[in-house]
Amino acid sequence: MANESAVGADGSALFAPLGDAPNVFALKNPDAFRAAFPTANYYEEDGVVKVDAIQRITPENAKAVSDRFASPSGMVRRWFRGAPVFYRHPDHPGSTETDKRELGRVVGLEARPEGLYGVPVFNDLGADAVNGREKLFFSPRFDVAPTGVENGKLIFEPTGFVSVGLTPEPNLAADAVNEAASNAATNRTPPMNKILLVGTLAGLGINLAADASDDAIASSITALAGRLNTGASAANERDTAKAEVASLQAELAALKATAANEAKGIREAAINAAIQDGRITEAQRATWDGILTASASNGLAILNGLSKTVKTSGNGKNVADANAAAEAAEASAKNEGSGTATGFDRALAHQKAQRAAAAAA
Repeated sequence: MANESAVGADGSALFAPLGDAPNVFALKNPDAFRAAFPTANYYEEDGVVKVDAIQRITPENAKAVSDRFASPSGMVRRWFRGAPVFYRHPDHPGSTETDKRELGRVVGLEARPEGLYGVPVFNDLGADAVNGREKLFFSPRFDVAPTGVENGKLIFEPTGFVSVGLTPEPNLAADAVNEAASNAATNRTPPMNKILLVGTLAGLGINLAADASDDAIASSITALAGRLNTGASAANERDTAKAEVASLQAELAALKATAANEAKGIREAAINAAIQDGRITEAQRATWDGILTASASNGLAILNGLSKTVKTSGNGKNVADANAAAEAAEASAKNEGSGTATGFDRALAHQKAQRAAAAAA
């Protein structure tokens, strides 16, 4: 049971019709098969244990295979590329075929009432083979699993699609290797060619015809690279700008801290000097610190203009009277300004009171 390599108008070809295909399977682990299916007809040939078998294609397993092929996990396993098309089956375990060049890619599978259809896309080598004089047929290679025994023949059903061969001697069956071994053979990285490029670009949102010219593919790749470079450049510029802003913010915070410390030092020096020469008392330190914090320039002008309240020489009674007069004038200024007067107003009143007290002394 085989299929001539004829592709229909929709680009698809029948890979495997529904039904049973008799075959012989070589077994790598015959003891496991004998234990699981003891009634099958096993025999040894050339040192290899074989079993009479049937490969069964049903509507159910054909759909399962096509669904798996199109699933995200199936695409990831193939690196988002189709399954390979070979001349004969060089990827078959134990194959002696030396020509392992790919003739194209199978880019789609579909279960239909007649069987499993595939969509092959040939490269130049594949097109030459199909159009050549040799009569070729599609021969699919599957991952398979044993499902039972009928009349001494072990039934194998497909679980996954591996590749397809163009061969004059088609064989629908595959060796009964375990699925992991088959997958390992399939998961190799195939050489890049036009079909792979078109498929990869399609996965990136750039849709080209399967027979797109080399110039069209090159132009699309160049455009994609430009988009990626632009995006990367914008991202780099954005990150650089963020870093610069963060650096400037850190510098600004440091400058603010330095300025605050310097301003505090200036206030403390001015207040200490005013206390030392008797322009204000220690009890007034907090008040004057608030005044200088609110407006350093105006506050310093007022503070520096104050007269000495406490004298270091002269009549003691006059000094005491002057101090008492200054304190009374300051209290009066505070009371009068308690409603709307600012700290500067009270400071000015204090200054006038001090001058009056000094004159009285």
